[in-house]
Amino acid sequence: ACELMDKLVLDCTKANREQSKNRFFVDGDPAAVLMIEFRGKSREEAEKKAAAMIDDLKGRGFGYAYPVVAAPDSKRVWELRNAGLGVLSNMPGEAKGVACIEDTAV
Repeated sequence: ACELMDKLVLDCTKANREQSKNRFFVDGDPAAVLMIEFRGKSREEAEKKAAAMIDDLKGRGFGYAYPVVAAPDSKRVWELRNAGLGVLSNMPGEAKGVACIEDTAV
């Protein structure tokens, strides 16, 4: 899985009591968070894949934080992402964010 959460969704989760607990892996105030799930025949294999991606991102100057979250905490990461649309729809005021290109962008 590969998902992108933008600043609007991330900011909405700050004020949400339930989802603010799931932000434990968010470092600082990023404009977006790219979440990538790695799988392998073993945990070590998946961790090696993640480390290779992190090395590549750092080498290209992309990003500033590269948290690696394993089960069971990874469930909380995906709960935060899945709650994104609900959090957006509950924003106060008339203007609402629209998730119209999320899968295309990723």
